[in-house]
Amino acid sequence: MRDPIAGDDQAGRQALIRMILTGIVIVVIAAAGVFAVFQFTETERERELNRWQQRLGVVADSRLADIEGWIGQQTGALDALAENESLQLYLTILTETDGAAAEKAEATYLRSLLTVAAKREGFEPPAAASTVRANVQQTGTAGMALLGLDRRIIVASPSIPDIEGKLAAFVAGAAKGKPTISGIFTGPAGVPTIAFLAPVFDIQGDRDPESQIGMVLGVKLITHELYPLLNQPGSTEDTTEALLAQIDGASVLYLSPLGDGTAPLQRRLALDTPELAAAFAIRNPGGFGRKRDYRDAEVLVTARAVTGVAWTLLHKVDVAEALAKSESRLH
Repeated sequence: MRDPIAGDDQAGRQALIRMILTGIVIVVIAAAGVFAVFQFTETERERELNRWQQRLGVVADSRLADIEGWIGQQTGALDALAENESLQLYLTILTETDGAAAEKAEATYLRSLLTVAAKREGFEPPAAASTVRANVQQTGTAGMALLGLDRRIIVASPSIPDIEGKLAAFVAGAAKGKPTISGIFTGPAGVPTIAFLAPVFDIQGDRDPESQIGMVLGVKLITHELYPLLNQPGSTEDTTEALLAQIDGASVLYLSPLGDGTAPLQRRLALDTPELAAAFAIRNPGGFGRKRDYRDAEVLVTARAVTGVAWTLLHKVDVAEALAKSESRLH
C-alpha cells in the first residue's frame, strides 16, 4: 500500500527541483540578456567612435590641404623670383662688384622687383604696422631680400627686418642648394612670423649647390593668412578645434591660437604629460584617440603631419559634446 506522506514528500521535492531549474533558466536568460545589452552598447559606442574618427578625419584632411596649399603658394612665389633670368643675371653682376652694389642700376632694378613682389604676394607688413612718426626709427618686420652666399643682404624691399636672432639662425642653418622653410617664431613686430629661402642659381649653371650664387629670402607675418585656414567652414560643434603644434625640446609647443584665448607660441606642455592629445598626435600622425587636451578636458582627436615643416595639425572635439546624444540613447 502506497504511503501518502512519502508520496507528498516526493511531489514536493520534484516541485522544488522544477522551481530551482526554472530559476536557473531565468537567471541564465537574464544574464544572457544583460550580456547582450552590454555587447550592444559597446558595439554602438565603437560605431559612434568610428563615425567621429571619419568626421574629424575629413575636416583634418580639408584643413591640411588648405595649409599645405598656402605653404606651396609662398614657396612658389620665391621660386618664381629665384628663376627669373634678369634677377639671376643682375645678382651675378652685383656679387662680382666691390662694396658699391647698392648704388648700381642693377640693384635699383632688383629692389623694385622685390618691392613689387613683396606687395603682390603679401610679404610686406600691413600699412598700420609701418605707420609711425617720421622721427622714430622704423624696424622692418617683413619683406623680401636677395642674399649673397655669405648670408648678407645685397638688396631688399624697404620693410625687410634685420637678419638677427632666430631669423639669423634660420638663414645660417639653411642647406645650400635647397629651398628651406623656418619654424614659426615671434618676429620683430612681436607677432608670429615665418621665413622662406629659395636658392638662386647661376643663369648658365646647373641646379646644384656648386651653381648657387645667392638666395631669395621672404619674411611674412602669418596671423591673418595662416591661422584663419584652421577654421572649418560650416562647423556646427561648439568644442571642435583645429590647431598646430610641434615638438620643442622636451615640450609640446602650440603654434596657433588656442580656444581658451592663449596666444600663439605662448603655451608649452611637457611631452610626457599623461594622455596629452598633442603629444599623441605628434607621435601618431593619422591616428585617432580619446585623450586629454591642453585644458585637461577629455577629447577625441585625430592628427595629420604637415608636409615640408615640423608641424602637426590636430583636430579635436570634446567627448562631452561628441558622445552626449549617443550615451543618452544607450543609457
